[in-house]
Amino acid sequence: MTKLKMIQKFAQQVATAMAAVLDLEVAMIDERLCLVAATRAHNQVGETYQKNTISYQVLCTGKTFVVPNSRYHEACQLCPHRPSCIDVAEICLPIVVQDKVIGVFAILALDEQQKDRLLNKERKLVEFVAKVTDLIGYAINARELTDRLSLLANEMQAIANSVTDGIIAVESSGLIRQANKPAQQMLHLSAERLVGRSVTDIFRDPVIKDAIKSDSTINNQGIYAVVGGKKLSFLGNLTPISTEKRWEGKGHVLVIRNISEVTKMFGNYFLNGGNFTFENIIGTSKVIKVAKEKALTVAKGDSTIIILGESGTGKELFARSIHSASFRGEGPFVAVNCAALPDTLLESELFGYEDGAFSGAKKGGKSGRFEMANKGTLFLDEIGDMPLHLQVKLLRVLEEKMIYRLGGTNPIPVDVRIIAATHKHLEKQVQVGEFREDLYYRLQVIPLTIPPLRDRQEDLQMMMDYFRSKFNELLGKNTMGYSPKVKKLLLDYHWPGNVRELENTLEYAVNMEKTDYIQLSSIPDRILNAEQEEKKLLGTIPEMEKDLIEHALQRYGTTTVGKEKAAKVLDIGIATLYRKMKKYSINGKVEREIYQYDN
Repeated sequence: MTKLKMIQKFAQQVATAMAAVLDLEVAMIDERLCLVAATRAHNQVGETYQKNTISYQVLCTGKTFVVPNSRYHEACQLCPHRPSCIDVAEICLPIVVQDKVIGVFAILALDEQQKDRLLNKERKLVEFVAKVTDLIGYAINARELTDRLSLLANEMQAIANSVTDGIIAVESSGLIRQANKPAQQMLHLSAERLVGRSVTDIFRDPVIKDAIKSDSTINNQGIYAVVGGKKLSFLGNLTPISTEKRWEGKGHVLVIRNISEVTKMFGNYFLNGGNFTFENIIGTSKVIKVAKEKALTVAKGDSTIIILGESGTGKELFARSIHSASFRGEGPFVAVNCAALPDTLLESELFGYEDGAFSGAKKGGKSGRFEMANKGTLFLDEIGDMPLHLQVKLLRVLEEKMIYRLGGTNPIPVDVRIIAATHKHLEKQVQVGEFREDLYYRLQVIPLTIPPLRDRQEDLQMMMDYFRSKFNELLGKNTMGYSPKVKKLLLDYHWPGNVRELENTLEYAVNMEKTDYIQLSSIPDRILNAEQEEKKLLGTIPEMEKDLIEHALQRYGTTTVGKEKAAKVLDIGIATLYRKMKKYSINGKVEREIYQYDN
């Protein structure tokens, strides 16, 4: 048995706790390349990696490897797992005991957001993990880490304060031991008003009380707190510091995130659509009424639908409403953003895979989104970004109503309604070979266009009030309306980002505003600057028009004949020319330039 395996249970607890705090994946590999502890691939613990991996190089050299671009980094070139690797970036450090490398400590990023977090905090993470690996060495020799962990408390707090999630340490008694700055900001309570209080006094949600009492885990679950008589909603993760019997009673780590941020970040990636109806779509304008009526009509059938519209218009909300109004409304609604996942990961997410389909594949295989959406609706957002080879497989599923998992040979029947969406011009993509023509016509069975916000002027005030009220509740604020200048600015703005931009703008404004009415100082600079640029542009149009008229009169003269020629060249009537000359105070005495031209 290797030294690292001697403390395997403790190693797994360290990996779990660090992953909960850092929101990154953690793994530990011993000197025989055996996976001893892991968060993402916990089902693979006990398996042995091949040589030529980065872990093997760390073991051989004793050096730390920072890999900002997995699969493409020079250290990955000889790795046998490279073609199927789903890691985006990683940091691998040696675990050294008595001057001997006895294992590897790896921090992994699986998406671009985790990658940014990993690389932005690279130095701090390397320093911190280096000290954690030292503690693992002490655990192997003495198995006593309590005193040394206290030495890292300040560093852990510094890293906790550098993330955007709220992190709250809870004692076994239920009292709050620590809360990082983001948690204090989200709850509008200082550390002095948090530490020492019972967590259930603030988080009155029965879910929290039951989980702490039963020493259980909560994963990405909606919870609420009550602060100053106001209800605040969050997405929460509650992790016991340890579930091993000898470590029981050590408390929990509660991680909270504003639900509004989660919704924007993940786009409601996988939720049941039953709670979303056409009533959730705000607006009474004619164009939105027509769109809702058409959507409600096509919801009754089972044909494929493609929703077209600019980014931020609410295409997914329409998709969920169609699902709820259909006979599949009691079934699952599964959403996949085709632009958010790498090609290899998108394929496995859609179709699933069999056991052993590729290195790192989960034992027993995994169901894909098509299988998860069986008897329900699969929403393929940003379908225009789907790679061509997956377009072929999608077309086959639409025609044959069955899928094949990666590495599988047995067809799996699926009963799924497809709703796709895109902001791109698919017909142009077909013309340049970026989208298959046969799939284009297969998806165009029922096209549904969502109008941009600039075409829904009648709905703007209603939506402004809705989002202001929404963020008042979420943020514990009490803004009552808008100053006259702000109201005019928002109503006149052209909203290129549509409803999403409006929502983001009002979330920012409610956050920043300190008075009862939202002022210009609380409006994002991009909107204030856009107004100034528009005024500047509109101010130049009359100037340009005046210059063109004067130039034409200089060329053709200010006689009656000359003015007629000038009007013809300017493509306006002679009466219009006289009217504009009067408007711009052009008296007909402009100095004429001499030109050679044909009569």
